Amino acid sequence: MNTMMAQNTTVSVNVGAVLDLENPVANMWLSCINMALSDFYVTHSHYQTRLVLHTRDSMEILLVQLQQANFVIDLGEKAQIPIISYSASSPSLTSIRSPYFFRATQNDSTQVNAISAIVQAFGWREAVPIYVDNEYGKGVIPYLTDALQAIDTRIPYRCVISPAATDDEIVEELYKLMTMQTRVFIVHMSPSLGSRFFIKASEVGMMNEGYVWIMTDGMTSSITPQVMIQCKEYWVGFNSVPKGWEIPTNGNKLRIGVPVKDGFSEFVKGLGFDESKLKVYNSTEECDELFSKGSGNGGIAAAFDEVPYTKLFLAQYCSKYTLVEPTFKTDGFGFAFPKGSPLVPDVSRAILNVTEGDKMKEIEQEWFGKQSNCPDPSSSVSSSSLSLQSFWGLFLIAGAASVSALLIFTARI
Repeated sequence: MNTMMAQNTTVSVNVGAVLDLENPVANMWLSCINMALSDFYVTHSHYQTRLVLHTRDSMEILLVQLQQANFVIDLGEKAQIPIISYSASSPSLTSIRSPYFFRATQNDSTQVNAISAIVQAFGWREAVPIYVDNEYGKGVIPYLTDALQAIDTRIPYRCVISPAATDDEIVEELYKLMTMQTRVFIVHMSPSLGSRFFIKASEVGMMNEGYVWIMTDGMTSSITPQVMIQCKEYWVGFNSVPKGWEIPTNGNKLRIGVPVKDGFSEFVKGLGFDESKLKVYNSTEECDELFSKGSGNGGIAAAFDEVPYTKLFLAQYCSKYTLVEPTFKTDGFGFAFPKGSPLVPDVSRAILNVTEGDKMKEIEQEWFGKQSNCPDPSSSVSSSSLSLQSFWGLFLIAGAASVSALLIFTARI
């Protein structure tokens, strides 16, 4: 009799569950917990212990924040009550050694390598992290920074959003991002704040083509249906790979510096010219004047210059001068960018498209022109090539030797 009563007696084990019940995802988690408990006891009906779930609404006060997590962990240790968390993902909690704290989720720092791999795969040279201004948001940033630096991707700006930010404050920060060149953003914040953030980003047009949004796991696993509905057309990927940067419409225009020729003495030293015999000219007219004087009268006998300058000079005086070989391989100007600039690959591709097509010929025709009285250099003989007249001396010597030999042979007969 006593044995039967003991077998029918169950022991209740109280378990607390703190969830943000305003979040649909949290309600889904709660339903999963209740179903798991129900299924377990159906299968193990002989168990004498019964877990009793006590649910409390966190009122959007997330336990992932370090201060709150430390408080709960310390409370559990003093009361010797196990604390199981599937939301405390901050890397700062890794150093906590408590026999009563169990983290049932991945550390946020484990996903930074995957994020950097995505950035590297698409060749994006800059990325802006956007994170909430608390320990949850700040905890992953050092790891993310190191991962991006390892692939030579710069962080030109950090966008920090207050946990209590209003919609107007979020919009103000979004407009600030729109004025910048970078279009790759990495978002790490709570689901509730992130939902409002992306709704406002959609409203101001930052979900259009060209923008790249990378969310951390805390966002992707908890994004609300409302956000999915409002931004559904932007979450299916992109038709073409975004460049990762844009020149802002209200930003400063690119300024290109072109060096003047004075002071570039490296060319002189490398070609072995005597600097005392060199003349400097600053215009095509001045160059023509020096040629006209000649080297014996304070002028010049030849000019060494960059190909673009030479072409411009010949476009004006092609009937008087010609370009002789050799010309060096890099015949033109190059573009220099700061190290790590996102402009480099796109500008390089654009230059190749111009130089390898017919566009370059059209540009040269427009800028340098082609005068009707100028001979076609492709059909004319270069001044440095050999002609029949170049061998008249050899022919004279060979002829005289042949005649002499004939006369000597005839005389002996």
